[in-house]
Amino acid sequence: MNKELVDFIVWWENNKEAAGTEKIEKLFQAEIPRLLYPLLNKFYVDNQMKNFDVDYQNEIRGIFENYEQYLSSGEIAELFVSKFSKLVSTIKTLESISSRLDLLEKFQEREDIKAQAFTVPIFSDLLNYSYSDILDLFICFQEKTEQTEQNNVSLTQKINYLSGGKRTISYAKLIEIVNHSLRNAMAHGKVVYGQDKLMLTYAETVNKVTEFVTTEFSYFQLKDEIQKFYDCLTAMLYGWLSLCARHIAEFEKKINSVGMRNLDKDVIRLAFSTLENSCESIETINILGNEDDQQLNFEFTHPNLSVNERLGFALYVAIYGYKLFDNDFVRSIYVSFYASRTMNSFLLINVDIIKELISEKISLEQAVSKIIADGGCMMFEPNTEVRNETLDSFKGFSDIKGNDYTITDIYDSSLEDKKRMIGDIYIEESLKKKQLEKMVIEAVSKLVTTENFGNPKDKVKYGKMEADIVFLSIYKKKYRRGKHKEQFETNENFIGLVQYDKDKHFPIKDIALRGNLKKQRIGNYEFSWNPNVK
Repeated sequence: MNKELVDFIVWWENNKEAAGTEKIEKLFQAEIPRLLYPLLNKFYVDNQMKNFDVDYQNEIRGIFENYEQYLSSGEIAELFVSKFSKLVSTIKTLESISSRLDLLEKFQEREDIKAQAFTVPIFSDLLNYSYSDILDLFICFQEKTEQTEQNNVSLTQKINYLSGGKRTISYAKLIEIVNHSLRNAMAHGKVVYGQDKLMLTYAETVNKVTEFVTTEFSYFQLKDEIQKFYDCLTAMLYGWLSLCARHIAEFEKKINSVGMRNLDKDVIRLAFSTLENSCESIETINILGNEDDQQLNFEFTHPNLSVNERLGFALYVAIYGYKLFDNDFVRSIYVSFYASRTMNSFLLINVDIIKELISEKISLEQAVSKIIADGGCMMFEPNTEVRNETLDSFKGFSDIKGNDYTITDIYDSSLEDKKRMIGDIYIEESLKKKQLEKMVIEAVSKLVTTENFGNPKDKVKYGKMEADIVFLSIYKKKYRRGKHKEQFETNENFIGLVQYDKDKHFPIKDIALRGNLKKQRIGNYEFSWNPNVK
């Protein structure tokens, strides 16, 4: 591992995330590689992952102890290095499913709709991705103990391999956690959604005779099975991380022998991550298709850091990223940030500035000033408003229907001092321009009084007050996409645009980009008509 990068990550975690670091060290009560800290932290802070089944973890502890009996510390470490990317990606998948489980708990709808939208797809992903990938890890270690190599591709093949044969290591506990009927129906059967239960149908072969089996599951049973399954999977992963931590010396020796630049990208991303700043991707792109001019991109999610914290973190990431990849063709480094309560932000840093920082010719403050002067900085402070997370998760606008029109795709684009609503309006019959004017004005008046709900990432004007600005695109027929939604005079389906502004300033000025549209102002309304509309 790059010592300078490790030192920076350690400094950040100790100074900015000390509570989390102390918790991990206290609960684990062992020296663990810094590379594992971001992964272990998820088991203590994630709403779903922190509920991993401790009893189940104890039940399967013997499997990991058997590996330590049959394999040397060096062999275990070597297997971990070869499969570490699989371990990281599986934890990432479970973290993603955790977000969906959070949404499921907030989603207020009929049980059959919840099952179609959330529970059944979640169970399917847990089964076919997370569970299947975790079994790969067990198979890899089992093959090493037997000095054999199998080609188990499908989930059924993996389960049959681990459940078959006479072995000292029993994998029964791994197989038993999945309900037999659910697994078969999800893998190669049929699911029918009833009012209060699921009907599952699948083919089962016994003594070379195939029969179709039908069984029922209440939606409560399904949700319970998902939670049990999820908690067991996270317990397995925690067991894998514990095994890795017990062989820290050999693991780090293997990592160092491979060399940072030769490690899988998932491992490199983890090296740039702290407990709460997660590096989601690292990639090199060609600028304007020129291979001699490249840009190194880093993408992070963060816990709503302040602007100054993000600036400092981004500059150090750029320095260590430049040193690590040491590419003569890299002309700039781009570090982007995403968070739940902060607008998306970035820092674009010319490598000449990075070189000056490395040689200590300029300070961090001077570097930031140069980046801002180059137009390479867009940063916003987190929104500190008290918000309703459930409302933010599912807020939206219903279509507004009039006698001969429908307003759809309503979008809130409000600013801190302006309530702004945007949408599309579809006119259901052929009308003259004068008739269109009257109908559109009536439609806008309804949108003006529509309540909006604000933005969790940015402080904006919201509530039941009237909108300051409304902007609508006017069409004849509704099309979801394609040329029929182009806003040019050559599109026969496009009627025009209307902008309402209670102050009559009409701030949306990009209408000219849409072609030769004819402007017309009527009081608080500015129309931009397709010239073909008479």
